[in-house]
Amino acid sequence: VGARVQRLRLAQNLSVRDLADKAGVDKNTILRVEKGLSVSGRTLERVSTALGVYVSRLFLPEPDEGET
Repeated sequence: VGARVQRLRLAQNLSVRDLADKAGVDKNTILRVEKGLSVSGRTLERVSTALGVYVSRLFLPEPDEGET
């Protein structure tokens, strides 16, 4: 989840601070999410909304993941 959030953030040219402001959370919360640390479901919902994706997308495998 953390790596996915970071990829989506970078793809939108958002800084950690920008995403935190959009999501209405502290920048340290974004850093926690991107490190894969425990956060609430509400926080993930806020972050996914700020990124313009459904929260379920954060848990789906990338097209390249799992392929060898």
